[in-house]
Amino acid sequence: MRQNIPCQTSALDYPFGNTTCTLTWTNEANSRDSQQMRWDNRALTKPFGENDIDEVGDLILLDVTLNHIELFRHNGVFDELTAVFTFRRGHYKILLLFFLPSTLFMFISVEHFKQLFLSWLSLFLGPMAITRSILIIGSLVLLLIHYSTNMAGLPETTGVTSIDLWKVFSILFVISILMELSEERIEFMTPGIAFLPKRLFQKVDVVLPSKKEKGNV
Repeated sequence: MRQNIPCQTSALDYPFGNTTCTLTWTNEANSRDSQQMRWDNRALTKPFGENDIDEVGDLILLDVTLNHIELFRHNGVFDELTAVFTFRRGHYKILLLFFLPSTLFMFISVEHFKQLFLSWLSLFLGPMAITRSILIIGSLVLLLIHYSTNMAGLPETTGVTSIDLWKVFSILFVISILMELSEERIEFMTPGIAFLPKRLFQKVDVVLPSKKEKGNV
């Protein structure tokens, strides 16, 4: 027997949160006086019978809860049986195929991140700006390609997930480093007074010799 079960997952916790699936049987036709529904004792101990089901796709089964509810209506009392399945998604695949490559692509541009704290090195790394910008733009392109190719393997959600937050953070991280590099390059190309020593701007009084003094010489 194949049964489609509605499941619920917190969008913000995806893919690290739990997924809860609920299956309900309700006796709508006959009241409790003519027909009763109860969970069998074997079902309470072995919900799947002799079949050992630990995984469903990339979902790992954590717990099975069987409940019995009495529904009181105007035409009698009815029985309702619910089976609640709690799953968690396997993390190894998504960490290996999604988060690890994107982290490596970000590390391509991290070499320039050191210059954020040592800005005076931009004076010596000016000619290398083209090479560094190629690496940073390349890492940004790799991130965009990686995210676009992995969208098909991720379920569609209406809310904001942790994967969406990671995408925004990684892209903004690389773009901020590129903007910092552009700012340093502009400062290096502009003959600003900030790079000149302060002693060049000290006031110096120059006394020119008069005509008499020139003749005496």
